[in-house]
Order: sequence, then C-alpha cells, then structure tokens
Amino acid sequence: MNHHGDGMASSASHFCTKLHIWLELAGLPYTLLPANGPDGPYGKAPYIELNGQVYADSSAIVKMLSDKYGKDLDADLSLEQRAMSIAVQRMVEEHTYFLTLADMALQDGAFEVLNKKLMNLPTVARWIFPTFLLRSFKAILNGQGIGRLPEVDRKRRMKEDIEALSIILGEKKYLVNDDKPSTIDATVFGYLWSNFDTDSEFTKYMSCCTESEKYDNLMAYYTRMRDMMLKSHDKWAIKA
Repeated sequence: MNHHGDGMASSASHFCTKLHIWLELAGLPYTLLPANGPDGPYGKAPYIELNGQVYADSSAIVKMLSDKYGKDLDADLSLEQRAMSIAVQRMVEEHTYFLTLADMALQDGAFEVLNKKLMNLPTVARWIFPTFLLRSFKAILNGQGIGRLPEVDRKRRMKEDIEALSIILGEKKYLVNDDKPSTIDATVFGYLWSNFDTDSEFTKYMSCCTESEKYDNLMAYYTRMRDMMLKSHDKWAIKA
C-alpha cells in the first residue's frame, strides 16, 4: 500500500487503509510495503503474505486473521449491531466507494491530480499506467451503473450516504458502540482517511469530504480515529 501525496494516510486506497486499521486495532504485528499499480492474486491491493502464503481481498484477509488468531473485534456486539455493521459495510464498499471513484475519474481536473502523484513510477509505466487506469475506472463505473448517472444524481447519492453515516453514528464515540472500535470502524474510517488525508490537492475534488464536513459528529469521529492511528505512525510510515 502506498501513495505519494502530502497527507498522512497510509494509502490512497480505502481497502488498504481498512486492512491497516484493522491490523492496528487487532494488535497484530505487521509490516507495510509499498505497491505501485496492479499486483497480488487478484491484480489489486491489498494482499498479504503470511508464512509463505499469499492472501488477497481485505474482507477475506480480516476474516482469515480473525479466525486464525482469535481477534474478533465484533465479539461484544449485539446481533443488531452486527447487522448494522454489515449493512454499512455494503453501503460504503459497494455504493459510496463507486461515487468516490466517479469523482476521481469523471470530474474535470481530478484525474490529472492523481496522475501527477503517479509520476515516480518507472518511465514506461509513467506513460502507460495512468491511461490504463482511467480507462479501467470508467469501464468499472459504467458496468456498476454509477458511471451512467448524471453528476447531479451522483452528488445527491453521496449526500444521502454521508448523512446516513452521521445519523447512525449519532453521539457515540464509534460507529455502532461507545466502548471501543469494531471492524466497521476500520471500513468507515479507512474510507474517510484515504479521501481526507492522502493529498490536500486531491481532497478538494472528493464530494465525500465536502459532505462529511457538514456534520460535527462525523468530523469528531474522524479526528478521534485519525489521532489513534497517528500514535503509531513511526511504526508503519512508508517512505515513498
């Protein structure tokens, strides 16, 4: 996982930050390694190597590690809290994420900023990979359906998703409980962190950031979780 911006997030990918946050919350030892471009068993990050075996997909990795090492962050949650966590994860990863991808790929100026952040790639990849990446983003968005919507509808949907997160959070310290973070906090904060704290120039294009800043409780939650992660920054910081 890696990014080349001026922010403090460990990755520009929220699936990577999600896994990183979960590892930190679970207290498992790890080493973050930089990744530039498609890689791993599924041609994307994150993936891990454990005892010589490679595992991919953030949710599958979390499930495997949780079972293997007895690190269920949701053990104390009620059935209702677990159900809410699943519903929120599906919203963020299968809807809100694609709205953010559309901000990145379809909004004038946004992809150009992303392209500049890729300029430390090898010379050949520097010219080929961004073109491939943008074409891939647009194909994914069209296939999923979000890319076919007019911008006004995408903005409305983002507004609704972020408002829903704020309402679910309410006055709690964490998304579904007050006591301690659970797996869904790795998902939700990971999403916010990668968008708010990858690069200041890029953040201004992200509608999720604009919408989140309207809610004091959501920004307090973001700050609380960010402060927690930055306490261990010296341990995991990647030098691009």
